[in-house]
Amino acid sequence: MPNQEMLINAMVLQEAKDSSEIENIITTQDELYKALATKTKQGSQVKEVINYRKAFFLVKIYLKNKVS
Repeated sequence: MPNQEMLINAMVLQEAKDSSEIENIITTQDELYKALATKTKQGSQVKEVINYRKAFFLVKIYLKNKVS
């Protein structure tokens, strides 16, 4: 696979969206990808899912550095 990060990013975004729905934070994939692709103002629910995604990648970086 030429760009594994694209697949990982899509899976993490889906997980963030699905996990947030448990807390009654409802967004669409379209809203999330638009928010990531543009610098427009985001609704609070979209921000919450994007923050979940950011947290996942911060943990990934932390663990990678800790193991090294």
